[in-house]
Amino acid sequence: MRIKIPTIIIAISTMGCADVSGDAVPSLTKGASGAFHQNVTHQTDAPTQRNERVYRPSVEDATPNLYFALESNDEEAASIQLRFIKRAGVIGPRAMELFVAYPEGFTFVDVDSLPATAEAEKKIIVQQKEQNILRVIIYSAQNVNRIGSGGLATLHFQKEQGHDGAILFASEGHVFAPVEANRGLLFGDELRVGW
Repeated sequence: MRIKIPTIIIAISTMGCADVSGDAVPSLTKGASGAFHQNVTHQTDAPTQRNERVYRPSVEDATPNLYFALESNDEEAASIQLRFIKRAGVIGPRAMELFVAYPEGFTFVDVDSLPATAEAEKKIIVQQKEQNILRVIIYSAQNVNRIGSGGLATLHFQKEQGHDGAILFASEGHVFAPVEANRGLLFGDELRVGW
């Protein structure tokens, strides 16, 4: 008796996939000392078959959904909000680790929790990672609540008189956990702070 074994054919298509050559894909292992970048989209390629549970970028997704906003600014101090907009069809993050670069002549003073972080019952930790680079962590060891849209944190800085500059994202790779929460992540541009 002969047993017939079915043949399985696997086809791989590169149509519709993003260009991943060169520096287009950020390193997932580089820390804050890696190159600064702006407007880097971290998203998965859309599959060839229709699946409603998979995130698909749309025209609205060209808008940054993790960005800075100026809360206050004067000769001696500046307060910068970190804001987040959750994309439709993407799960919300349970935690965040982000690196923020700030200019010479600025000194980090304090951080305040904003509604999206408070509603998810998360803590904020800010550490001086390197000179002029902060490590901002939002997490909770007591819950797995997801962070929704809104303000995450306000970073307060003292300024030396006459100093201005830009606050910008210094992160590469994923900033949210779980990793699926990074789909459609688009960093905002640097925020110029002057007087």
